[in-house]
Amino acid sequence: MSYISQTGVRSGEIIVASPTSKQNKGSELIIRGNFPPLLTYVKDLTELQLRDEFNNFTFFESLTVIERLDWLIKNGTANSDLYLSDTALEVKIIKLSGDYIDKNLTSEQITTLTKGNPEDPEGYWPLATLYNAFPTKPGSKPRRHTLIFRTGNWSLKPKDSGLKEFTGIIIDANTGNLSQGTVSQTPNTKLLAISKEMVINFPNHITMTYDSLLEIATGLGLDINIMKECQTLIAWVSPFYV
Repeated sequence: MSYISQTGVRSGEIIVASPTSKQNKGSELIIRGNFPPLLTYVKDLTELQLRDEFNNFTFFESLTVIERLDWLIKNGTANSDLYLSDTALEVKIIKLSGDYIDKNLTSEQITTLTKGNPEDPEGYWPLATLYNAFPTKPGSKPRRHTLIFRTGNWSLKPKDSGLKEFTGIIIDANTGNLSQGTVSQTPNTKLLAISKEMVINFPNHITMTYDSLLEIATGLGLDINIMKECQTLIAWVSPFYV
């Protein structure tokens, strides 16, 4: 999973808690303004990440792998320690939650912030307002009084896969288990229908490619010739998958 340090954020995009962050788990913020990729982390991106993971983001899906990397480099910053809270970004709060947030903000504060800024036509708050809502330790004068807005806590929200619920044969990408029943998409998972009767349920941080589908099929002992029919579907979903 790529963090915002690698993808950057553009005005109108949504950021969510990264898969490894419990501090802000479940939080969703719509961003107004732009946050640059951090070049220190951009250089760590692999071709596979640029090809597959970035297909999940609307801004990048029409760009080739080379164009994606070129955009990140041209719009990136050499400041490897830049936090969201160091900028003049504005946020519309869809949801605020997570261990740190629940511990440090009252339910009244969360309700007020989630309702939106009454002084902004679209309800956006200066990010500084949200930052300053978190308490400062008495007598402490740190550079930042909260680290919740460091880039490692946040990821760009992937585009909606479209499929919310499915009844039929279910392949669990985490375990490889095959079952029959009904499964629903959650904030942390996506559903990929590979036929009218079969769906793959996989975490957001896993990107489905034709090769990974084939690997799952082989592990389950499924007919590879049947699975090869999925290649057309994957190619249609994104031309960079195959």
